[in-house]
Amino acid sequence: MATQEPVTRQYRMLCQRCNHTWGATYVIRTLHDDAGDHELFYRGGAPTIDPAAGSCPDCGGLRVRILPNHAPA
Repeated sequence: MATQEPVTRQYRMLCQRCNHTWGATYVIRTLHDDAGDHELFYRGGAPTIDPAAGSCPDCGGLRVRILPNHAPA
């Protein structure tokens, strides 16, 4: 099993239930094995779930969508 160096990514999320938006930073490790590539997500040094699989911090809604990152104009 091969492992890439960890990368840090910032995500913006949108709750499709209450329209709340928020951001979070994750450290991501990618593992490569015979079954394919696997991304492992960490926040504050602890393992966590994929950002799109989380819940809204405002209403607890489960319909979370990752928003595209746009460069400033």
